Amino acid sequence: MQPLISVVMAVYNGGTLLRETIESILNQTFCDFEFIIVDDGSTDETVEIIRSYADPRIRLIQPGRLANQSKCLDIGIKQARASWIARIDADDPAHPQRLELMWQVISKAEGYGVVASDVKIIYGQTRAQWQPVGTEVPVLRDVTRRLLWHNPIAHSSVFIRRSAYEQAGGFDPALDLMNDYWMWAKISKAGWRLGYVPLKLQGKRIHLGQHYENKRRLRYLLASAEVQLWVAKELFGLPSALMWPVALARIAYGLLPQTLRARIRSYV
Repeated sequence: MQPLISVVMAVYNGGTLLRETIESILNQTFCDFEFIIVDDGSTDETVEIIRSYADPRIRLIQPGRLANQSKCLDIGIKQARASWIARIDADDPAHPQRLELMWQVISKAEGYGVVASDVKIIYGQTRAQWQPVGTEVPVLRDVTRRLLWHNPIAHSSVFIRRSAYEQAGGFDPALDLMNDYWMWAKISKAGWRLGYVPLKLQGKRIHLGQHYENKRRLRYLLASAEVQLWVAKELFGLPSALMWPVALARIAYGLLPQTLRARIRSYV
């Protein structure tokens, strides 16, 4: 029987954080889903951890070592049977009501190709602590125009309409940075809207191993500026010269230490 939602995760050496994330999906208040996990040739105990769960909703796919998240995600999404794909990263646990509340939104989200929620920031190895958020249908906001300024949604929180993903051509395997920002831009270019639900239904773990917080930060920021300039031209018809000052300002802000960025955000 076809599930209503396909949860898709790509993982490589998930380590100690993987169990928390897997269990956050298996223990959802909404049960009509499949959980597709694509293992990118892990060399630690990742596969053993996944196989330790005797839950028929889990589908483990092992294409071998690809060293490419975009390829892994594309493999998982192409195997998905549902019309909506819920993304989750291996180190980012979900709120217990994430699927339940988001299904109430996406099942009525005509014209939306991507719908995301707010995220709860989790630092380091800390275990997520969640509070119930009620059962009322969340408010859906159109954030498509925010693509002009930044990537407005967290990748691990999104639900992607499979037909919109296919129409946009899927994730580009040539990209190792900003594949999500490019995907939202391409889906928007295809005529779909981007939606946002202001509830913290997904965790977003911050640690030093991430691209944004390590020596690759400048590459990350430059890749983001490239998408921003493309969005300005292709979606809004704006000349690149007009957007370069904005892009440069974002790069300068992104190079600040994490603690200083957090302090600035608290005042904005």
